[in-house]
Amino acid sequence: MKIIYRGESSFVFSNKKNIIAFNPFAPTDANIVLLGQSGLDKGFSNTKVFSWPGEYEVSGVPIIAIKIPFSDNVIYKFALDEINVAVLDGLTDILPDDILEKIGDVDVLLIHIESMEAANKIHDVVEDIDPRVIIPFGYNEVDLAKSAKEFGCQAEELDSIELMRSTLPVEKERLIVLKKALS
Repeated sequence: MKIIYRGESSFVFSNKKNIIAFNPFAPTDANIVLLGQSGLDKGFSNTKVFSWPGEYEVSGVPIIAIKIPFSDNVIYKFALDEINVAVLDGLTDILPDDILEKIGDVDVLLIHIESMEAANKIHDVVEDIDPRVIIPFGYNEVDLAKSAKEFGCQAEELDSIELMRSTLPVEKERLIVLKKALS
């Protein structure tokens, strides 16, 4: 699975069979589009678009969408190449146990740091989810440095990342900072 950062809260996840776009800025060639806020359909055609809670499967990709309490935002968890990915955008507090249970095991966590730093809860959320790889977005350098220190790991800056189940870290989390892709 390859992950590319498009800026702000937009990411592309791909493998040989599927392209998943999270919060794309414009129409995309992705066969699956996940929108972080419920009800925000940007008029995509020829693709499956999700912006509401539920459990789905598209082209062999299981997707769980969970509404964040007291928010219009949706948490997504999906599996691509046997890697469980969760995207948390718009959190302002720790997650209740019932939502953590629905999320389940997560290998790669993409988390909006800026919204969580306001509540000083990011470390608690990451600790509760216990991912192998953390990919932050929406951060400033001070918040990123603070988060890296709390996680006890050094941030690795990459253009994109390609992951396989066999290459996921076992004992220590990796903090990956993706650079915004130019195209």
